[in-house]
Amino acid sequence: MTVTTSKHNVSLTTDQQLTIAERKKSNPRTTNGELALWAKDQFKLFKAPDISTISKALKRQKLQEQTETSSIDTSRKRQQQAKHPILFFTDRIADNIK
Repeated sequence: MTVTTSKHNVSLTTDQQLTIAERKKSNPRTTNGELALWAKDQFKLFKAPDISTISKALKRQKLQEQTETSSIDTSRKRQQQAKHPILFFTDRIADNIK
């Protein structure tokens, strides 16, 4: 397995992380390296995500399944709420527009 290195990191959306977790569930013997190469082809990424990115994505999905939160925006890369009052207000308005 050859993965090219670059100065640019690969960032996966929550939707992509869910897809990777589903792939892992359907093929439990698949290694994280194989999942990284599959994700590169599946999501048409310029390089394969690092194995640690895949590992963290799987860990996040496992924690998410345990907490069963239903207010998840899968188009976002991060699910953290804004802490600054103006940003928090803007974030709430954006959620209501959808």
